[in-house]
Amino acid sequence: MCRPLPAAERVEQLLNEVRAASFPELTRVNISIRPLQDNSVFFAAQFRAIPFLFGARMRYVIRSNPKAAVARDDALRAVLAHELCHVLYYTRGKRVRLLGLARLLSGSYRSRFERSTDLEAIKRGYGEGLKEYRLWLYGAVPAKSLPGKRKDYLSPEEIDAAIKR
Repeated sequence: MCRPLPAAERVEQLLNEVRAASFPELTRVNISIRPLQDNSVFFAAQFRAIPFLFGARMRYVIRSNPKAAVARDDALRAVLAHELCHVLYYTRGKRVRLLGLARLLSGSYRSRFERSTDLEAIKRGYGEGLKEYRLWLYGAVPAKSLPGKRKDYLSPEEIDAAIKR
């Protein structure tokens, strides 16, 4: 009988699958997985500050909360595709434009940014998994976090509508 992979290894394996299958433009990009401990955030893509500040080769991190390991593989693949869409955004254009991400502190900009990232993941074929992830997420976050999640990300119904388009 096969033992299940530990959470971090499973996420890294799924990330590599998604990257190879759907993100050829990220083949040579340095992306690592790091742990994330939070009750309402389960994944987050970031760029490393030191390379950014000193003009070195950029490195990116996808933070992964081990609590998300209970989600099904298709849901995890989809949210990892969402995070890879963020990394793809970070890699495009001049690095100085990344300073504009400070606008993510604004609720309306954050919602537009996250929803457009959802649409990119859907275009790459991850709509059904993203819907499954959102349904899982709605049951996993504290009740006080749920309105923000519904505002910032596409709902299952909105994902269905985007898939049909």
